[in-house]
Amino acid sequence: MGGTSIMALTATEYYEALQRLVPRALCKTVFDNKTSVFTITEWGDSRDQPSESDIATKVSKLQSAFPLQQLREKRNALLASTDWRDLPSYAGSDQAEWKLYRQKLRNLTTGLDTVDKVNAVTWPEKPE
Repeated sequence: MGGTSIMALTATEYYEALQRLVPRALCKTVFDNKTSVFTITEWGDSRDQPSESDIATKVSKLQSAFPLQQLREKRNALLASTDWRDLPSYAGSDQAEWKLYRQKLRNLTTGLDTVDKVNAVTWPEKPE
């Protein structure tokens, strides 16, 4: 079954969606630069080929999840960069402030169920 085509913002989004639907799918695709449309030209996989609608839905879900993913990556990097302040050997008098800051970072994603909420996040301030 060939000829399924789909428009996506980037090749990465299209291939990520396809791989999430059918991991390591055996297929060939082409991208038309003029129309920004991807087309599955050959489906050599024994599993069912996803429909255009299935791929479009997955692309949409991945796009919706991306802002929260980016926020989590930044939050995780901030936590990792301050891990040493949470060790018993940290002698600073501001350890309680750092524990509170780190807890606020961990709680940052609670209730973030829309892109607007993710975009409106207020990052906690690092202790001085």
